[in-house]
Amino acid sequence: MPKIKKILLVLGSFSALFLVSLPNVVSAASLPPLVSSQLNNANLPSPSQTTTQLKNNPIIRDLNDLVTFGGGLVGIAVVGNIIFGGIQYTMAGGNPQATANARKRIANSLTAFVAFILIWAFLEWLVPGGVFG
Repeated sequence: MPKIKKILLVLGSFSALFLVSLPNVVSAASLPPLVSSQLNNANLPSPSQTTTQLKNNPIIRDLNDLVTFGGGLVGIAVVGNIIFGGIQYTMAGGNPQATANARKRIANSLTAFVAFILIWAFLEWLVPGGVFG
């Protein structure tokens, strides 16, 4: 069972990195000249205007506050669990069951931290221009 978890974690990491680094599929150079000229003549907002509009959006602001608060809670929980797992590990005193429980606690907290980072990266990729930054 632990081998499956490691494989899923590696596959999830690679797929998240692929999604984050996915280039724009349609660029202005790949469009026909008529469509490209129409896009250039359209009154589209500049990227800085779009970023300003996103930063002033109350939903985006609330989402940013929620993720920042959640990130702090995740950080506190992960550090606390690693410390508690370390204390469990040192107090095991040669008991294989207690040692296994401590190692499992530390591994689970690190897995939760990696999952949070991957979810954060997915949200950053999902919203054009990025949300958290």
